[in-house]
Amino acid sequence: EKVRKNKKAYVKQGGKEVDSQAKAIMKQIESLRIPHTEAYQEVDNAKKEREAKRKADLEERVEYIRSLPEAVKDMDSESIRLALESMQNEECLDFYEFTEHALKARNCTIEALANLHSQTMKKEQDAAELAKLKKEQAERDQKDREDRIAREAKEEAEAATKAAEEREKQAILDAEQAKENARLA
Repeated sequence: EKVRKNKKAYVKQGGKEVDSQAKAIMKQIESLRIPHTEAYQEVDNAKKEREAKRKADLEERVEYIRSLPEAVKDMDSESIRLALESMQNEECLDFYEFTEHALKARNCTIEALANLHSQTMKKEQDAAELAKLKKEQAERDQKDREDRIAREAKEEAEAATKAAEEREKQAILDAEQAKENARLA
């Protein structure tokens, strides 16, 4: 039994030495593999970041298309017409997996821009008509003021002429009265 245990101890010792050598070799392999693993992870992370940026850029472009009517709602009809033409010329071919969303957004935007353009055109026409009416009213008011001023000036002139005639008549009467008084005296 003792001999068997001694021989077995020798084999166990050899196994332990093999295990310790294997651990040392594995550490060496791991130290050689770590830079490569990290490099692969960096490349994978860079790919993921590029893909995330690409998707974010495409989503941003789709969102721009969606928000275009809101952005141009306060502009003049010509700017809205140009935005409408731009959307009508947009074919949405370079949106990849977002093409369906881009096409839906483009169609909704075209419809909204068309409505906005017609409303803005109507507002501009109404504003032009209102400005024309205000101008005509201002011209009429100015003419009325000028006519009133001329009429008042004419009335004042007539009144002044009448007053002058009255004073002249009174002066003649006073002169005749004075002459009569002198003759009587």
